[in-house]
Amino acid sequence: MQAIVKIANEYKIPLFPISTSKNLDYGSCVPQQRGQVVVDLKRINKIIEVNDKRNFCIVKSGVSYFDLYEYVEKITSMCF
Repeated sequence: MQAIVKIANEYKIPLFPISTSKNLDYGSCVPQQRGQVVVDLKRINKIIEVNDKRNFCIVKSGVSYFDLYEYVEKITSMCF
């Protein structure tokens, strides 16, 4: 990922990051401007921390809502 960003920066190529085939901020995975290159982050999908005491989670950009739901269900069932 760092190499892609470095090359894009060197050649002034705008990147359009998406994750799990959607970009909810912009409504779709289609670039908004001509010349943007789509960078799909869905394989960067690690769940780093879920804290049920303080009600937060830290995830990488490719984690889907369903991935997080399954993870939370799994750790909830392990606790009871």
